[in-house]
Amino acid sequence: MKIKEILKEASAEIQDLVDQEFTKVNYNPLPGSNLDQAGLKGGKEIVMDYLNHGELGIALEHLIYMVEETDVRVQKETMKKIIKASKELGIETKIDGTQPEDREGL
Repeated sequence: MKIKEILKEASAEIQDLVDQEFTKVNYNPLPGSNLDQAGLKGGKEIVMDYLNHGELGIALEHLIYMVEETDVRVQKETMKKIIKASKELGIETKIDGTQPEDREGL
């Protein structure tokens, strides 16, 4: 599977998870909270815009940002694909396939 396709699929899953987090706070995150960040609402569209302009690395970095800021639980298979894409693009990430509670102290 091509990196662009991996990122498209991952963006859909990650945006759904981020949207669930926004639903929990009635789309009104506390100021300064993890959800009170630019690029989380509509993050998938941002990723798609980067992909449409051939900016695979920036698209990947935005996906990683969405996961790291919200600590959403991404499916293991999706995490593996994101990690593979980051290695192929030469982008370092703290994401290692673990779930948020397992990342304490990383």
